[in-house]
Amino acid sequence: MYSDWESDQRKREEIITVLYDSLMIGWDIPKGIRDYFGFTEDYRLFHQLEDMDDNEYKQKRQTGEIPDCLEVNARLTHRAEELLEKLCPHPPVDYLEKLNEGVEYLGWIAASPDTVHDIIHISTAFLVKYGIDKNASATERSCQAEKAYRELDARFVKMTGREPYANEFFASLRLSSATRRPRGGKWDFEFQQNFIHQLKQLHHEKENSHAVYGLLLHQPYSESAMGRERPRQSCPGHHQCRQEYRSHVFHREQHAQQFSGDSEDL
Repeated sequence: MYSDWESDQRKREEIITVLYDSLMIGWDIPKGIRDYFGFTEDYRLFHQLEDMDDNEYKQKRQTGEIPDCLEVNARLTHRAEELLEKLCPHPPVDYLEKLNEGVEYLGWIAASPDTVHDIIHISTAFLVKYGIDKNASATERSCQAEKAYRELDARFVKMTGREPYANEFFASLRLSSATRRPRGGKWDFEFQQNFIHQLKQLHHEKENSHAVYGLLLHQPYSESAMGRERPRQSCPGHHQCRQEYRSHVFHREQHAQQFSGDSEDL
């Protein structure tokens, strides 16, 4: 059904719209697209975990019978983002803004690894998505966040044509880190304030080259490319995943204020 998507502009736009809706507002991906692009197995597993009783899920996780729902969700998300960015090399601004939140949080964790324990601002789902182990040492967490930051920054360079931020940011971070006073292995308040200032400068005072890219995609509850409204799905699926996602959405405005300069500190 979708084998000719490269030559069929209508199908291409349909696929882009479906992926965008799934990533931005949690709508389901139609079976035909799942099957053709290889989402089916993880999708089936994801919904199997979603429908599982909480106690059964916990027990089977402890015995290693099933994978972590968040890990399955992360695989699906990475695959959907990869495909969307391939089909739509210059995505809409709201998609870029959503990813840019990730860049900022990764920079925050790289500079202050203990941030991973701040459950109000950093969800477990976010850490799993970007390969950050909150039980690792502070140095390891910082390195994991830097790796994820650099990878996401490179995607932004490709999608927007802007200059990369990573080298400048981490050079500045290491210079600041070399001059700070360690306090029990934790990041002191003065250093955190300097870092926050650098992060705001890097992400908000540079010229914004995002402009308007790509297609005008469907808004929530509009007609889908399939010719009907698709029911909105909770995302992620399992109870644990839903709680992570709801927490993230609930605090999204606070996140934006913190990095916009409207808030004095983190």
